[in-house]
Amino acid sequence: MVPWGSILGLVIGLAMIIKGADIFTDAAVWIAKKTGVPKVIIGVTIVSLATTLPEFAVSVFASYSNHASMAVGNAVGSCICNIGLILGLVLILKQFKVERSGFIVRGVFMIVIAILLFFMASDLQISRVNGVILLSFLVLFILIIYRELKTMRIVSKEEKVAGSWRIKLLMFIVASVAVVIGSRLVVNSGVTIAHYLNIPEIVISLTLIALGTSLPELVTSLTAAFKGHQELSLGNIVGANILNLTWVIGGAALVNPIPISTANLLIDFPVMILFMIMLFIFGLTKKRLGRWEGIVMFLLYFVYIGYTVLS
Repeated sequence: MVPWGSILGLVIGLAMIIKGADIFTDAAVWIAKKTGVPKVIIGVTIVSLATTLPEFAVSVFASYSNHASMAVGNAVGSCICNIGLILGLVLILKQFKVERSGFIVRGVFMIVIAILLFFMASDLQISRVNGVILLSFLVLFILIIYRELKTMRIVSKEEKVAGSWRIKLLMFIVASVAVVIGSRLVVNSGVTIAHYLNIPEIVISLTLIALGTSLPELVTSLTAAFKGHQELSLGNIVGANILNLTWVIGGAALVNPIPISTANLLIDFPVMILFMIMLFIFGLTKKRLGRWEGIVMFLLYFVYIGYTVLS
């Protein structure tokens, strides 16, 4: 029997995500203008934390339910999706310059954690000790951002922006909740539909669930790009990847050690690192990210998805 309830849930979830992301982006930009903090910093911290809540919730629940392999598949798949699909789409629509100093620090940090995670998984398991180490890197990342904010010259703190803190923060929180709940609806409905179509669980975790939990990043980044705030998109994606590797996988590993398959180690992890290095090189060499870079990322993402499904 066709799961009509799941199809309806998929539609409702997408509607919640799209509208929530619209309000969410407006509130984040307002906070950036009101405080004088650059939008890329807001993107790499507050926006990234909120948009990775679905990955965190799904991965920790999967680990708790003894489906720990789905936890790492979700996080790694989301990192690949963030760069290949999301940033690729944003760049196809609009190119933008890269602020090199902050991009270099956060880009190197992201790649180092990804490589560290690869070596942690070389024994085909991410242990609780590994989880603690990953969460320690999250603390280090927060300290780096905090130090960056302290040394930053705030130039627009007294800029007059319409609206009150109480209303904007309430909008920010409500929109975040709508995006997270919507993502949950999309994932649950999508998994039910996938099971109805007899799609294997490992393919679901690396593709459908990863895409579903990345929907907040996708819609938020596209919304920010359409509104001319592409730097918010880049900050959100890099920050979300760092949080996926530290907060999401680290938290899931604390609940239960995460088994890693040979295919994960030899294919999915290297592909994730390749996408991160490619993003770093594109941004570093040209000091901007443009349409051709977006097309390359977008096409390579679908090559990876095609290989995953067919294999």
